[in-house]
Amino acid sequence: MQIQGYFDLRFEAVRDCFQELFEQAGQRGAAICVKVGAQTVIDLWAGTADNAGEQVWQGDTLVNLFSCTKTFTAVAALQLVEEGKLELDAPVARLWPEFAANGKQAITLRHLLCHQAGLPAIRQPLPAEALYDWNAMTAALAAERPWWAPGDGHGYAA
Repeated sequence: MQIQGYFDLRFEAVRDCFQELFEQAGQRGAAICVKVGAQTVIDLWAGTADNAGEQVWQGDTLVNLFSCTKTFTAVAALQLVEEGKLELDAPVARLWPEFAANGKQAITLRHLLCHQAGLPAIRQPLPAEALYDWNAMTAALAAERPWWAPGDGHGYAA
């Protein structure tokens, strides 16, 4: 597999590990970009970006991060709590009134961050493109009813 991009020679071991993903693990396509301060020290990509193996991965290929964003979201939310701009135990509906529909009026930021809100999925099947549509996803989430009483259970991404 042809690895594209740039790496600082001090990070050659990272480049080698990236190459191994394609040689041993059967990786289809991936990218890695690492910055130290303001300097980009690694910006590599390789493979294909689609299941059919027809779309070549480019340096600017966009991908879904899904669960990778949870850490950053939690840190940002907790920073806002520290600044007094959010409250862990205030109902989400105080800031997003539409969210209160269908039994979600008591769900708090703490419930969301602890995966205890009772919202592990959206019951209504949505087209794949809805994942990229802010209005569609927020409307679907606002319309959803909890799968269990908030705070009474735990579920991944709930």
